[in-house]
Amino acid sequence: MAIDRARISHSIDDFEIAAASEQPIALDLETSGLTPFISEPSWISWASGDRCGAIPIKHRNPSIYNVDINRLKKVLLELHQRSDASIIWHNAAFDISILIGAGWLTVDQINAKSVFDSMLASYILNPVKNNEGGKHSLKFLYREMKSEHDPAQPTYKITTQGREF
Repeated sequence: MAIDRARISHSIDDFEIAAASEQPIALDLETSGLTPFISEPSWISWASGDRCGAIPIKHRNPSIYNVDINRLKKVLLELHQRSDASIIWHNAAFDISILIGAGWLTVDQINAKSVFDSMLASYILNPVKNNEGGKHSLKFLYREMKSEHDPAQPTYKITTQGREF
């Protein structure tokens, strides 16, 4: 599947619409470092249905850094509090710890039943990968699981709390 870079949204408006919809939403956070509770959010990428986006939070180029941080925090908070949300993070523990450390969320504000971690699922579904030098990165999982476009590839569907991921 080719991504049309012109269709990648950098708008909080689009992210807010996707976060409020009933469709599952996948999130990935890029950070200033690898230290939970200390590193800061740099970008948040999202995908829901046929829409996707990448929102710069802190960027070297000031002309790109024009996001309303308080509004972005509010959208993330409302999304994580919804009982009907289906939020798919890759390495949720790390990304959420960054958001908590930055003061964007608290543990009490997260409806854990709405959060699914694709990295944790990869470790559970394929524990042998750990011993064979396999990977659980988002890039590796995408290549491994793109069966919708390549029938020769495996398909995984996971249902939890009555929701399919």
